[in-house]
Parts: sequence; C-alpha cells; structure tokens
Amino acid sequence: MKKIQSNPVPPDVQAEINALAALQEDKINTDDIPEVRSWDDAKRGGI
Repeated sequence: MKKIQSNPVPPDVQAEINALAALQEDKINTDDIPEVRSWDDAKRGGI
C-alpha cells in the first residue's frame, strides 16, 4: 500500500522544526509558558 501525505510541511516550516529539534534543552526559552504544577483537574479527550 502506498502512503500519501495529504498536507506536506512546507520546506521553510520544516527547516524551522528541524532547527528547534536540534536545540539543547537548556537553550529553549520557556519563560512565556505557565508551569503546570498539578494535573489533578486534567481531562482526557478535551471534554
């Protein structure tokens, strides 16, 4: 069976993804992402 990719990632977006994937963890700035301290109220499936 032949696999067909319906929405290929544009080359410029793929290049950005590759650059981000190559970053070392300590070089990634997560200051603008709130820290989740408790997952007690988390729900699966978005409902």
